[in-house]
Amino acid sequence: MSELGRWWSPYKISYTYSQCTWLLKNLMEMREGIWPPDPDGRSSYTDPRIINKSGEYKAYKENMGTVVGTLERRLLKTGMDGALAYLRFTVELSYREIAMLFHLHKDEVYIRANRAIRYCVGRRDKQDAYQNLPYLNQRT
Repeated sequence: MSELGRWWSPYKISYTYSQCTWLLKNLMEMREGIWPPDPDGRSSYTDPRIINKSGEYKAYKENMGTVVGTLERRLLKTGMDGALAYLRFTVELSYREIAMLFHLHKDEVYIRANRAIRYCVGRRDKQDAYQNLPYLNQRT
């Protein structure tokens, strides 16, 4: 599927790598309470009256806020690497531009930004501190 064809409603988000980068690319709109429109021409997300475990209906903004808040909370745990990912995917600076800003090599920016995204992947939050997860220190 092409990047343009990727679209998820809030209740379909399971925090895969693709979903995390897509969420970051659309973060500014989502902070304003606007879910990105579906590229297939359908309108933006509308709440299908999601029922939570207690039997109460979840509000649209609450569901969107939970998705965005979870990603931001996880990204904050990654420190500087999360900031690099934010600049790459939300602000849409190139790896080279970010490297120039922070006096880093562009390969290091790529590795660190993608490591931060990998930390955010998964339905559950990681229990270990970001720096203590060995698989995150592998090169991509």
